[in-house]
Amino acid sequence: MAKRWSKAEIKLLREEYSDTSKEELLAMLPRWTWKSIKKKASKIGIQKWKSVPWADEEVELLQNIYSIASKQKLLKLFPGRTMRAIVSKARKVEAGDRSLFKEFWTGKEIVLLCNEYPAASRELLLVLFPTRSLCAIEGKARKVGVKRFLENKLWTESEIELLRKHYSTASKDKLLALFPERTFVAIKVKAIKLKAGDRRGLLSRKGIPLSVAHKRSISDSHKKIDHPWLRGPRKSRISKECPHCGKLNEYLPWEAKQSRGFCSTDHWYTFIKENPSLSPNWHRGISSLPYSNEFNVALKLHIRQRDDFQCQLCGIPELEGSKDRRALSIHHIDYDKYNSSEDNLIALCVRCHSTANGCREYFTQFFQNRVMRRKYPLY
Repeated sequence: MAKRWSKAEIKLLREEYSDTSKEELLAMLPRWTWKSIKKKASKIGIQKWKSVPWADEEVELLQNIYSIASKQKLLKLFPGRTMRAIVSKARKVEAGDRSLFKEFWTGKEIVLLCNEYPAASRELLLVLFPTRSLCAIEGKARKVGVKRFLENKLWTESEIELLRKHYSTASKDKLLALFPERTFVAIKVKAIKLKAGDRRGLLSRKGIPLSVAHKRSISDSHKKIDHPWLRGPRKSRISKECPHCGKLNEYLPWEAKQSRGFCSTDHWYTFIKENPSLSPNWHRGISSLPYSNEFNVALKLHIRQRDDFQCQLCGIPELEGSKDRRALSIHHIDYDKYNSSEDNLIALCVRCHSTANGCREYFTQFFQNRVMRRKYPLY
């Protein structure tokens, strides 16, 4: 059963909605979500108080300093405004572009960076420079030329010997334990420089002995196999003779229903060329018959213009339907080459023209209905 607003809740909403925060309203109306409260307030015509309008002095100040002041300075100068409201008002009054604004480092900040950056942790750096991000701090240190102590620390001979010994066989955690003052990236870079070995072998199980359970599962699976590459007992096969060469080929029952028995597609093409009447697309050799005299270049162009130079089956425009950029083909709807009337002709792309040569009864009815609808819209 759907919940309904009580009279007391509606009264409370009318009194408190306009000047109460979201958290307080949710505490006052625990049965309802914030979305339900806003929807109900909109239905009964209650609105939140609009923001305080900007004074002329504030607008003038914003136009003067918006493009050169930092975010912290803007929030201090406009204490009752959020940064989003300041940016929105600046766009409306065209106060300038802040995309090129850049807060320059002061001399005190640079001195502090040079003194603290080599040994300070990342957390301490963010505390020392509250208005800067870690990326900005590291970028400035790179420009100034200050490096951390760990970056300057050279590899000792004992560390290099240890790295060469364990790099290609030890895991990542073990390497970090062996070199606690180094990051994995630093270890990897040093190993590449020293050509300490290849770790790709760690990704495979080569050389790792199999467990007893793993060996037992492999043994059980092999016992059920009657053929080296088939799981389970061998299924019955059906033999078919290739009509071209006479070779016997074995097929599974479901494959035998779909296959004609040919060894390869080359045998199929050769057999059809020698026996064209056995092709499923054979239609008493009508493809070799000539067209009528009326079926000329002018008539083909007229049909393509009538069909807006688009394939009437898939809708692709002319010169995009084939790789060799051929024009649209003109198809005889009833497959009679001597019937070249306009109602019996339609423009098709190369792919759709070959498709229409199969299922002839279906496509004849389909294209005739399309022509009749074009000729008689109420048909």
